[in-house]
Amino acid sequence: MSQKTFPILLMLSFLVFGCSNIGNSTGEDITPTVRLGQILLSPSPLRAPTATLKPANTSPAMLLTKQCLKVAPSHEWDGVLTGTLVLASPTTIGKDYFLDMRTGTKRPFSNEEYLADNFSVSPNGNWLAYIGGNKSSTTDLLIVQSADGQEQFTYPVNYQEWQSIGYWLDDKTLILWHHASPLDNIILFNPFTGHKDVMGLEYPDILPEDGYGWDQFWPSITIYDPSLQHLVYLATGKDGYKPGNAMLVLWDRKAAHQITKINNLGLTSVYPLWKSNGSGLVYVKSETGVNPHVGADELFFLGLDGKSQQLTKFADYFQKATIYSYSWSPDERSIALNLETNSLEEQGQERHLLVLNTSSLEIIDYCLAPEQFTPLIWSTDSQHLAFSEYLSDQASQTVVIDLINQEAFVVAENLELAGWLQSVK
Repeated sequence: MSQKTFPILLMLSFLVFGCSNIGNSTGEDITPTVRLGQILLSPSPLRAPTATLKPANTSPAMLLTKQCLKVAPSHEWDGVLTGTLVLASPTTIGKDYFLDMRTGTKRPFSNEEYLADNFSVSPNGNWLAYIGGNKSSTTDLLIVQSADGQEQFTYPVNYQEWQSIGYWLDDKTLILWHHASPLDNIILFNPFTGHKDVMGLEYPDILPEDGYGWDQFWPSITIYDPSLQHLVYLATGKDGYKPGNAMLVLWDRKAAHQITKINNLGLTSVYPLWKSNGSGLVYVKSETGVNPHVGADELFFLGLDGKSQQLTKFADYFQKATIYSYSWSPDERSIALNLETNSLEEQGQERHLLVLNTSSLEIIDYCLAPEQFTPLIWSTDSQHLAFSEYLSDQASQTVVIDLINQEAFVVAENLELAGWLQSVK
């Protein structure tokens, strides 16, 4: 039976989406339409009461606006929402289903023979890949099926060759991960033809196998853009490798040279996410170090010209801020973030669900508390956002936010959120 790896879903809706002002393809300097220091959010009428957070110092780099939502215990299925939510039971075989977001209809997609695990949705929302753990044999299956359930491709999992699904590189290619030595051995796999290619470690100063990568859920230390023309990888610092001093290298595969490197990423376990057109990526740099009480993770955009643009300044607001996950919206106009913070105003730690506008760099805090490792999953039209929250050690619920109408509601209980597919015609 394959190990549960639902936190991997943090990365699934990330690589292949539309356009935004971040990472324009001209190679020019990136200039936001509104400077961070000038951001003033204007809440829409009829929305929840808002409040503007004040920075901890006198030189603010940005303003966060609170737009608090209350989570309704249920939802009236009125045909307004689109797409199909993928929900899975972490412990019960055959209790996984597609939830039609227009009607609320549930449609099972697994069977009594397999415990479904390790889900990934293709960027176009048409295909779901997962591992089916067979309860009656030692052979697990890689299963790829269409959103309507009419087409399915299956392959036996060879655990000597690879151990888990990483993500979809594009609409035809899966990244499969090898968790043992060599650490970064990944496979490009086309599930529609069965073709495989192995990608190796032939890059200067790449992090040693015993180095600290992104985290246990991201065993790879190389991350390719969808065209495979560029990648970023973790490299050792000038004084050798120490936890927290790894560098992020942007590499041009065609020209076989380094474009730039980012020194001292810090102790972050959040991996970079490429734009769909390969024009750049977002990454997290951490200043938290080993001190458990101070420092902040910050989000940056890195273009192919080697220039970085800082997108957040959480250190101006919080004594400590840790980004646990983030994801592009399909149209790449927004980035959702799962942030844990401490500040002088907060008693203990608090969790925040934030949405960053990638054009204006405005940030809205919806006053909701996602579970630490929940995926932040966007609807295919970028108008809704789903996440899971724990109510207790034994109970959880899946929440959907309607970002247009500013509503939040529960759609499932005690199930894992696994993806958002296109609507079935």
